Amino acid sequence: MAELRSAIFIDQLQPQTMCYLGTWVRGRLPRTGMAAAVIEIAPGLEIEPLTDVALKHTELQAGILVVERQFGYLEFHSRSTEAVRSATHAVLDALGASEPTPPKVLASTLVSRLDQQHAFLINRNKLGSMALPGESLFVLEMQPASYAILAVNEAEKAARIKVVDYRMIGATGRVYLTGDESDVRAHVIRGRIYIYDHQYERARTEIDCAIAINPNDANGLAGRGNILMWSGQTDAAIENLELAQRIDPELNPIDRFSLSLAYYLKGRYDGAIEQGELNLRKTSGANFSRIVLAAAYAQQGRTDDTARIVTTIHRLDPTFDVREFGTKFLNSVDLDLLREGLSKAGLWTDEAGRVVKH
Repeated sequence: MAELRSAIFIDQLQPQTMCYLGTWVRGRLPRTGMAAAVIEIAPGLEIEPLTDVALKHTELQAGILVVERQFGYLEFHSRSTEAVRSATHAVLDALGASEPTPPKVLASTLVSRLDQQHAFLINRNKLGSMALPGESLFVLEMQPASYAILAVNEAEKAARIKVVDYRMIGATGRVYLTGDESDVRAHVIRGRIYIYDHQYERARTEIDCAIAINPNDANGLAGRGNILMWSGQTDAAIENLELAQRIDPELNPIDRFSLSLAYYLKGRYDGAIEQGELNLRKTSGANFSRIVLAAAYAQQGRTDDTARIVTTIHRLDPTFDVREFGTKFLNSVDLDLLREGLSKAGLWTDEAGRVVKH
């Protein structure tokens, strides 16, 4: 039976991540802002019937189909988040798999002030932007390899970096990024990756290093706010996220979502709604903000708004599984508070479709 190594969902492909992908894919070229999914399995040849399932399930574009020595890879994308999620679920159902192999960071290193010969050697083997002498280089290695594209996409959201190279096929994935304020940004990038992997202590260590170097780094403060929110320290999370927002009002969609969710957990429903609605005005694909909005509207008894947002959630993502939402919380009380609102909104149902009360 095939082993599921990864089933990665990307809500919005960032410009450099997308452009790099376009330099070597053999299929349809993606565009910035598209949703994408990457499937990695073993043995490699098993990816062929799964490709058949995905392409026949709904309308989308396939960019990568690779069978290498050990593993098989499929990447597909669409402007429709719903289509990508639906096809991913169809593939997983056909595979009979539930949990992929969790990502593991094997190495992460910062090289300050690249020597000109070092930059030259890196550029001989890269497909992305040029590494320049004097820049600092951040390198990352992980397993499974396909998580490299997710790491790069998240890094591009979090910091002003250049994507020099990333390799997402093979025994391990590798990422090469360069930038100027890299002492700070490398710590932030590593921290963000650890947050995604639910390694909150390691994430906190990296983010704290970034803030120690620059106490006014908005990305670092927002990253700390994310960690604190998922760790159950909601008051401190709000303090850090609000400070980040004062420094840089243009919070990225993930950080604004975290602030909205933190407000919700403290019963500050007006603030949760304000941040959630702002997130959607700035990033229409931020469907995760609609989940918090549904819970906050329901807690305030705004039945018309609740019904409208719940209808939109189901329309945009018919495969949405409410039981997976919020499972990153380390504090069960926070998860119960969220599910209370989702239950009032009619989103928390049992297998028979009956609303579960919390």
